Amino acid sequence: MQKELGLTEARSRLSEMINDVLYRRDTYVISKQGKPAAAVAPLEVLEQWQAERARLLTVIADVHAQNQDLDPMK
Repeated sequence: MQKELGLTEARSRLSEMINDVLYRRDTYVISKQGKPAAAVAPLEVLEQWQAERARLLTVIADVHAQNQDLDPMK
């Protein structure tokens, strides 16, 4: 379940938030001055995001390498 908290409340509930993330797999969006600023999520979510990002960057690099001789204006 995703929950939203302001920065002040998140500070005071940090231990509870970590337990919710660790044991209930909850995620938190923390806002600062009413705007979303950060997220607290299970570590696996970060690891999956990093792996997907690396995979996509590899695909982009491969496409770029395969097309480096092409004129981008054509």
